Amino acid sequence: LILSGFAIILVGIAVAMTMVSIMSAVGTFTSPVQVPFSTSVVMTIANIGTFISPYVAAMFASLFKNNSSELTFICGTVIFAFLVIIAIIISLNYEKLSYRPQQTQQN
Repeated sequence: LILSGFAIILVGIAVAMTMVSIMSAVGTFTSPVQVPFSTSVVMTIANIGTFISPYVAAMFASLFKNNSSELTFICGTVIFAFLVIIAIIISLNYEKLSYRPQQTQQN
């Protein structure tokens, strides 16, 4: 139980740091004019993910015919591992994905 509590604290810290990082990076990937809209989209998607997560967990439980908390933990771990792979791919291509204003040619 103590180990589970410690793990939950670490997951909470990781999620909070990830959200702060994502919200800070919005300006890097979009033009200054689009930052308010892009921030709204990021927050909306995060809230939709929070809203549907119990339904996704129920779907996995019915799919695997297992209602135990271990299954939810394993599915969450697989999703986090998938997100780590995506984050590594994005970090390797960070400069390519960053917003750069187009420069006009002057004759």
